[in-house]
Amino acid sequence: MEDGKTDFGRLDINTNDLARLLLAEYMLLFSNDWCAVPLALSVGSFTRIQGLLVTDVFGEETLIRAADRGRDSDWQRWSMYRLDGDDSANMGLLLAPALASGMRSAPVEQVRFLRDEMANMVWAVEYRVASKLGEPFNPALAPPIPPSPGPAATAARFHLGDSVPANWRPFIPAHLPGSQRSIRLQRARLPDQPALPLGVVLDAPAPYFVAEEEVPRAGRLVTRGFRRARWTEGTTFLWMGRESPIGRGEGSSGLVFDRVEEPPPA
Repeated sequence: MEDGKTDFGRLDINTNDLARLLLAEYMLLFSNDWCAVPLALSVGSFTRIQGLLVTDVFGEETLIRAADRGRDSDWQRWSMYRLDGDDSANMGLLLAPALASGMRSAPVEQVRFLRDEMANMVWAVEYRVASKLGEPFNPALAPPIPPSPGPAATAARFHLGDSVPANWRPFIPAHLPGSQRSIRLQRARLPDQPALPLGVVLDAPAPYFVAEEEVPRAGRLVTRGFRRARWTEGTTFLWMGRESPIGRGEGSSGLVFDRVEEPPPA
């Protein structure tokens, strides 16, 4: 992006004005050039580059420092690869160890965060959890607990609130401290649900909060599974990893309050 005062098309240059022709050619053709200098670093290293010494064709050496150093360059500072706590005069680059590829197992645990507009809340559905043997299974396929017998034949029955499966955990909105309008999602529990979640993802000490923007309208999917990979010297590592991609849409728990159940016709 150039200043609006710059207009190279209005340069008054004659064919014999060599100095101005060279200046215009340099500004139009080479002003936006980037020079990529490869630098081999060790994995897991932290490097600070104090400057770059450039030797031109005339043998002169020029020390080039970072373009955004100094407090007067805050407006053009680009901090994508900057670490928290680094000042503008002494920045560093952390080359974190990362894997290019590895082996992944099927998800051992899978939790789906869904937005339920009818119930006006967010649900965390434990779609897949690990059994005592470590094998994944769907809690929704387990035999349901038979409901307690109700009273004898009556004209109508009033339900204060319906129940949901045990693997559906509600997250209710809670005010964010220091804000009057912003909210966050807090893990809750219905009266007929067990005190502890079935899996590991939701098993965190109370109070357990989730940022409201982390569960979009499409939902959020959290999976947990085994990972296996080899390092540069051939050592094998096995660990339990997690992923959090976007979900597949909204859901409905069927939770209804203040419902009247009419008796069946005779």
